[in-house]
Amino acid sequence: MASGEEALSVDKGATPSNSKVTAKGVRSKSDPTWAHCSLHLDGKVEVLTCLYCQKEFRGGGITRMKKHLAGVSRDNAICSMVLEEVSQNMQKLLTNYETSKKKSEVSKLDLKN
Repeated sequence: MASGEEALSVDKGATPSNSKVTAKGVRSKSDPTWAHCSLHLDGKVEVLTCLYCQKEFRGGGITRMKKHLAGVSRDNAICSMVLEEVSQNMQKLLTNYETSKKKSEVSKLDLKN
């Protein structure tokens, strides 16, 4: 790690299927995508690293990592090392997220009227 970087603790035996990110004062991460990436701080910037290809993302959060793993390439590098099963699961999570987001927006519009 470069100077100014602070590591959050990650299980030493972490694999893409069992890693857990924990840190003092940080709430538990429940999104399944966290099992496929690690998190550390570079100064005040959170950096997510793909456990398959080691690509680092500064910004964009867990959704950006999910798109990376799912192979969504709009503004994202695609992971060439991810397992097909993981990629399909990430695609399903993104689809579910978009569907719930649209439902939420419709509900908010209904409340305004």
